[in-house]
Amino acid sequence: TCLRSAPADHALASHSSMAAFYIYPDAAMDQSTAVLECRPSWSFDDQSAEVAMLALLRQHPARVTDPEAATLFVVPLMPYVSSGAGECMGESHQRRMSRAASALQKSPFLSRRGGHDHLLITNTFRVKTFAPWLKPLLGNATIAWFEQPRLATGERRPGVLYSLAFWRCTVVIPYLANPFCAQQRAAAPEAAHPSSGGAVEAGASLSAQRARRHVRAPGSVFFQGSFSAASYLRGRFASLQDLPGAHVQDVPRGCSESQNASLRPECAASRLRGSPLHTARGMLSHEFCLVPRGDTPSSGRLYAALACRCVPLLIANRFAEHFAFPTRGRYDEWVVSVPEGEFMRSPRASIEGAIHQARPQLTRIRSAMEAAGVELLYDAAGSRAADNMLRDWSASCATGG
Repeated sequence: TCLRSAPADHALASHSSMAAFYIYPDAAMDQSTAVLECRPSWSFDDQSAEVAMLALLRQHPARVTDPEAATLFVVPLMPYVSSGAGECMGESHQRRMSRAASALQKSPFLSRRGGHDHLLITNTFRVKTFAPWLKPLLGNATIAWFEQPRLATGERRPGVLYSLAFWRCTVVIPYLANPFCAQQRAAAPEAAHPSSGGAVEAGASLSAQRARRHVRAPGSVFFQGSFSAASYLRGRFASLQDLPGAHVQDVPRGCSESQNASLRPECAASRLRGSPLHTARGMLSHEFCLVPRGDTPSSGRLYAALACRCVPLLIANRFAEHFAFPTRGRYDEWVVSVPEGEFMRSPRASIEGAIHQARPQLTRIRSAMEAAGVELLYDAAGSRAADNMLRDWSASCATGG
């Protein structure tokens, strides 16, 4: 378990460290109106951060309308959402990407520095949604992505996924958090659980109060997702299901995505409890949320837990190498780490031990989560997610190459 106290001074760099940027206005590249209308469920998909980040950039004070005044050029494509939209208003995803690539290729600003000062934002691991069209143009560019494909030495990480990263530089950005976390927190204030000293309203049952206010049972643990992803790890989650107040449920893969999911008997209950709204309510009614690794080290669950203020129990040894905005995310102040080896040896004891150590620090941890939310969550009031991406680009990607 790794937690440290907040520093006395956590000053942020000034706005002067952010690059003046220009967003291409070409309709062939900015397809937001069409694809968002054809993919209205984008906000429930944690790989749709491209939409939220572009929305913040459009209103950002460092944005310029004169390309000659820009040091960074943002390509406003939404390849992941476009791919999900499919055939939209008479045009396929492939055709949209082809038109965008053709428009970008004609830009004098792209050729001026060979794309070195260009940025595409997409946090999807599905590189095929944009690589066939943009690889010839953006090989020298930066991609704001979900993981860091290179080691600190500059060498490429091993693995098929990282071998697909054809671009020069990467800025890691947060996944998109479950939007119902913020909505439900705003709609109903959090209240103390009666066993923690919280008072029960006169004439109101506990269940009625829990319906109106988010009450977290002390020491309770939440997880719902596929036990088959990283099964060597998650396969042991079944031993946690009888922990006091625990909600640890398997949602079989395909139940939320497959067109044939409704025909699978095991999906009926999973589809209900696996919905974004029910997931947010579950996170909001538990003190701790399991955040295991999946097919890759990172997981959108970390940012959903942050949004719902559910203290994450991180079981992913290499996730820290892929934290978004690591110097500003304050991760060591609110993330409770459970080493994979320790969990594998004794799943239940390792989780109970982490909870026992963290519970006396919950007030401080929650305070750190409030501060971290502004840095990492796109929908937080006064979000600095765009600021942080721009600063990281200036610090790591603006020079060299």
